[in-house]
Amino acid sequence: MKRIVFLITNDPNYDQRMQRICHSLQTNGYDVTLIGTDVRGRKQSETSYKQKQLRAGFRKGKLFYAEFNLKAFFTLLFMRFDAVCAIDLDAILPCYLVAKLRGKNRVYDAHELFCELPEIIHRPAIYKAWKRVEKLCLPSFKHGYTVSESISAEYNKMYGHDYKTIRNISLLRDEKPAASPG
Repeated sequence: MKRIVFLITNDPNYDQRMQRICHSLQTNGYDVTLIGTDVRGRKQSETSYKQKQLRAGFRKGKLFYAEFNLKAFFTLLFMRFDAVCAIDLDAILPCYLVAKLRGKNRVYDAHELFCELPEIIHRPAIYKAWKRVEKLCLPSFKHGYTVSESISAEYNKMYGHDYKTIRNISLLRDEKPAASPG
């Protein structure tokens, strides 16, 4: 059974998109682990896949990312997996480093053009730092997916990657409408 680890910087209990992806892969025969952040000491929710929460002393900013990257690096370094998937640029550095060290497959999940987000692009020093991370890591992430063809086309233009598109939609449920009162 192939083991896949997903790394996100947010709390996995509240990331419905990642819950759908991980559940779908687990249901289809993969051994899935989702690693995220725990900033409030919440319990992990029950899932069909494994979850790991990295305790975070900081909630935002440079110290949050420094702490997250260090903890994620050592967590990934001692885990068994066949592929690691970085969910957006803010989770890419530990995935890149550990996969490179261990010769493992790496996948990039881009829900946006991270460096073009308003909170990044309008802050020159922050933009420059994230752009360096992008230019260092993304060329070696040959496999990936995005939420739209336009993002995929942009990554293809910048790095020559043909990332696939997986729409961010709700799970289809076979539910009957509730009976009307009265």
